[in-house]
Amino acid sequence: KRQIRALIKERRLAQTDKPAKSREITAKLLAMPEFAAAQTILFYVNTAEEVDVHPALTQSLVLEKTTVVPYCVAGDELALFVLKDPAELEPGAYGILEPKLSLRAAAERKCTAAKLDLVIIPGVAFDARGARRGRGVQNSIWSKAGQKFKEILVYAPSPRPDPFALDESRP
Repeated sequence: KRQIRALIKERRLAQTDKPAKSREITAKLLAMPEFAAAQTILFYVNTAEEVDVHPALTQSLVLEKTTVVPYCVAGDELALFVLKDPAELEPGAYGILEPKLSLRAAAERKCTAAKLDLVIIPGVAFDARGARRGRGVQNSIWSKAGQKFKEILVYAPSPRPDPFALDESRP
């Protein structure tokens, strides 16, 4: 598992057209009917080797959708935060952007998985079920969802023939 992820990560970091691929993927994502219909969208904030989700996250805020990002609370446990501005993010666990510590306690900024309509997950490698290879922390959210929501995985390059997305419903 680690070897596959490391190989794909190495290829992604070496990719010279990464910004262009991210723009292409963002345009496709924003054109999807699932994105248009969603009112509450969870964005996993990307790492350097993953597709850049910041333009889509920013557009979600512009469209006045409830825009949510996860953050680590204990070990691999995640909590969900309602984002109002990208400037509210700072490097957190694993160097990934998370909500500033000073903002996390506000009750109106908390979100539950049951409220999610759409989840955007950038990644480097996914297995056949759509789970991120080498990162299992999102499983803590799936187990608490209590309803189905749409999940869109964004990646490039990929072991899948289509370099854009797998759209599945998760329990």
